[in-house]
Amino acid sequence: MGGAFSLFPALFLSTMIITYLEHGWEFSAALMKTFMFGAAVTVPIYGIAVRYSYPAFGLLLGTLLSLVITLENFPNLIIGGTPGSGLTILQPWS
Repeated sequence: MGGAFSLFPALFLSTMIITYLEHGWEFSAALMKTFMFGAAVTVPIYGIAVRYSYPAFGLLLGTLLSLVITLENFPNLIIGGTPGSGLTILQPWS
């Protein structure tokens, strides 16, 4: 799990710098409040996916596969549902 937690500083720092330079400190502060929850869910999913996909598929394909896995499972963890049911859960009215 140490590897997953090592992703947080780089992710937060780069996001804070970019949003501060583009939109100011008020926007950065507001964004970080919501960003904390999303990153706490997605970064460990991505880190675990990377752990298993890089040795099996290499850097490029492993990264793409890890992104797909993260995007596939993030809405299910936030809204509810079964893992792997897909991004369609983002539109519960359809």
